Amino acid sequence: MVHYLRFLRTPQAADASKKSIDISAVAAVTTDLGDSFFSQDLTIIARLVDATKSGEILCSSEVLWKTGSRAAKVALSCNAKLAGRLVQLHLTTRDTISAHASCEVPAVIDVWSSPFTIKSKAKAQPLVERRIQLQGKSQARIWEETGDSIARHIWDASLGCLIYLNSCFDTSKDDSLPLLRKLLTDDKAKRLRVLEVGAGCGIVGIALSQLRKSEIVLTDLEDAQDIMQSNIDCAAPASGSSLKRQVLGWGTGLSDLENAKFDLVLVSDCIYNPDSSVLLVETLKELSNHNSNVLVFVAFKRRHDADDIFFQHMQKSELRVIEKGTIKLPHIMTDYDIDEPQTETFVFRARD
Repeated sequence: MVHYLRFLRTPQAADASKKSIDISAVAAVTTDLGDSFFSQDLTIIARLVDATKSGEILCSSEVLWKTGSRAAKVALSCNAKLAGRLVQLHLTTRDTISAHASCEVPAVIDVWSSPFTIKSKAKAQPLVERRIQLQGKSQARIWEETGDSIARHIWDASLGCLIYLNSCFDTSKDDSLPLLRKLLTDDKAKRLRVLEVGAGCGIVGIALSQLRKSEIVLTDLEDAQDIMQSNIDCAAPASGSSLKRQVLGWGTGLSDLENAKFDLVLVSDCIYNPDSSVLLVETLKELSNHNSNVLVFVAFKRRHDADDIFFQHMQKSELRVIEKGTIKLPHIMTDYDIDEPQTETFVFRARD
């Protein structure tokens, strides 16, 4: 499985002494939905980093995550002379650092706290940042909440989409989805019009905006809008790209969309709920009615048999599968793994 470093308790500072200020946090290593913990020993590297552009590492320590753990205490002691500096606490591993250096998605996703000032009893806000390397030295920076809302976290399938996008813009690699790749990479001077439904944090659409000139509309329900806007604010779109967000409920019609004309629709890890899957299909059908040549890219990590309900309803619609493939996810095999994790991908288009 892919695993994620998480803060169970965000960083906070103790009372300052004349010589040092202690920083503490509580962390875990879990799956994307937090339904299981990493089941092996793992060395976590904790680094207190200057939150300005310098990114200077001010102090660091190591924490051993032990087999069977459900939490690990993180502790650092920094020089009192650093008081007043704006910092972030970064939790990572050696393999994660190596993967980022090779522009790869790591098997253990590192985490950055929200910025906080080094002073007595200071505490970071309940937000965390993920940073994923993209082609062309770009970096997707995505904020998540530390709470339990599934709409405000990134999921495994979105990582699979980023792996695909990275390979898509790497001309040395083959592609099992040639029509989708052609749309994404041909005529880069053209501004691609893209809609992401069920975008959550917006990681897939934001990554695409940074890799290719495109007009991206991120949509989800009202409770995802704040975190989506935070991620739009810290994005670095490519020259000519634009990002905006809108509320869109599935099955409610497209009247709320300012512009319903799109070349591509992104659907990442949205088919897990059989009740909402029916409404999602209705929305995708309506989008295809407005855009006869639109491609619909569906990516998901199979979790249960109910995932098939989406495809059963798609078969009854005017949309047909024109390409499909799989993307292997980075992982460390554990006792909970039966098969190697992967993202399944399907490209749909309206029937002739």
